[in-house]
Amino acid sequence: MDPYWPERQHHLRLLLPSCQRKNYQAGEEGFLIITTTSNHGNIIVIAANSDAGVLYGVFHFLRLIQMRQSLQHLSILSVPAIKL
Repeated sequence: MDPYWPERQHHLRLLLPSCQRKNYQAGEEGFLIITTTSNHGNIIVIAANSDAGVLYGVFHFLRLIQMRQSLQHLSILSVPAIKL
């Protein structure tokens, strides 16, 4: 099993292309935000290895919206250098 994808997150593996899956090394508090496609159209995925990481990812996503940034082609990986 891939150490960056715990068994409980197996459904996320289906959403991400394999090249992005291999680079998913966000650590405990990091996060990944990507725009991808599914059978139902374009979707935005905010993924992390912990609840704190998801919270940080959502806050980052909300900042993007607040700053009126494009959400068309997101590919953001944030890995904090210092653990809080």
